[in-house]
Amino acid sequence: MDVHIKIGKSILDQYSKYAETEFIDDEAEYFPTVKVIIEGIVGTLESTEEKEEIESILIDHVKQHYVSLWIKHATEDEENPDTDYEKGRASSKFDRIYND
Repeated sequence: MDVHIKIGKSILDQYSKYAETEFIDDEAEYFPTVKVIIEGIVGTLESTEEKEEIESILIDHVKQHYVSLWIKHATEDEENPDTDYEKGRASSKFDRIYND
């Protein structure tokens, strides 16, 4: 199970780095690709319990990165953004798009 998580995080991190350097639309490109990656990794497992646990870990990993990047952009756009507010917005947007 740890191998799946490690590989999944590595792939998702590399994709996120790529997404930072290229213009990738969140709804049309970024999230669908992230879902395919996570579903592909989870699909290699037989245990439903492991599938759910690994999926949750990988989704949380991507969400943390997404929120961090959102905050980075907010601080570039504004001198003193309300980071708690921006974290909430980023988290809500992530949940809405990922779960659609």
